[in-house]
Amino acid sequence: MTIADPPPKAIAKAAPTLSVVIPVHNDKANLERCLDALDKSRYDSYEVIVMDDGSTDDTASAAEELGARVFRLDQNAGPAAARNLGAIEARGELLLFIDADVCVAPETICGVIESFESNPEIDAVFGSYDHDPEHRGLFSQYRNLMHHFVHQSSDSDASTFWSGCGAIRKTVFLEHGGFDDNYARPCIEDIELGVRMAKAGHRIMLNGTIQATHLKHWTLWKMIKTDIFDRGVPWTKLMLAHGSMPNDLNLRISQRFSAILALLYLAIQTIAAIYQPFSLLFPVLGVLGVLAADNWRVRTYTHKFTKRTFELILLAGMIMLSYLCGWWSALIAAPLVAIILLNLRLYSFFIQQRSLTFTIFIMPLHVLYYLYSVLAYAIGVAAYFRDRINGEEAELPTPKSIG
Repeated sequence: MTIADPPPKAIAKAAPTLSVVIPVHNDKANLERCLDALDKSRYDSYEVIVMDDGSTDDTASAAEELGARVFRLDQNAGPAAARNLGAIEARGELLLFIDADVCVAPETICGVIESFESNPEIDAVFGSYDHDPEHRGLFSQYRNLMHHFVHQSSDSDASTFWSGCGAIRKTVFLEHGGFDDNYARPCIEDIELGVRMAKAGHRIMLNGTIQATHLKHWTLWKMIKTDIFDRGVPWTKLMLAHGSMPNDLNLRISQRFSAILALLYLAIQTIAAIYQPFSLLFPVLGVLGVLAADNWRVRTYTHKFTKRTFELILLAGMIMLSYLCGWWSALIAAPLVAIILLNLRLYSFFIQQRSLTFTIFIMPLHVLYYLYSVLAYAIGVAAYFRDRINGEEAELPTPKSIG
């Protein structure tokens, strides 16, 4: 690791109360916007530390020009290791971790400071994405609005942590060895740290007023791949090692029932396809609708007549299929209706924030989410017991000093 000389702006902010730590790898464009947003913060007693995680472009130079303290890793070690090294170099008593593709609001840091001042018993606090993500595509909107809704409607007394925009007392962070750097790519290193902290009796607060804008562009494949291999599978292994499944965030009981209902839908749809092949067009039309909606939202402009015509054709197709499939349609629809009822608050939120049409288009996507979440859980369980059989370590990591 090589260290760049801190620019004059960083020197002027001697002994800051808070250190912002940002890991980045080949993401100059988003990092520049991230740092620009930080510069507009209403709270000014802070420093910015950028951990250049083995970038091969000029990301580090751009960060230096914008006044950050920059530390370069010779090779890509992953965000967990990068954050840990940044924490060691931090001067602040509080460590605020944000991602390079996140833009804080002017009052975000003020909210972090106020959370610690008003709740001296807490050791960490995190917020959520706001309801206005940068990318306009359906997948990006769905993904970020889901995150916003879950974090805004969850208990403030949290049992996990989020490093997209979350702060920890430096002494506590170092005491627990920071993030587990065995996660060599963006994964659940923040969740895992939160589990360790909560198990040790530390208080973690979810403060919904702390919000930031996400700049990431999600595609369908990127979303599925991330949710299965970087979230679902390792999270399942972590829960099994920890011996509990909290009724919080994405693991609420209603979400577990929704996943069961999604499996029931898949079973009924499969049987229906054998006896009534026309019924296969239901999921086909649903996928076409989702892909078309994503494409239109990404474009700068799509003629309203084209949109409405496609929506009418899709609706007419669904009605015709329902007629042709007869009572199979009611059987197929039953678990889907139950999912809607279980998630009525979420769908109402989507309608309020976007529109009824938007909400209808994301429904197939939401069912797909439950289906591949079940797949991720099954893979995670198999991987956990495979590791146990092979005699590999399956317990929570032992804290180690990184100071």
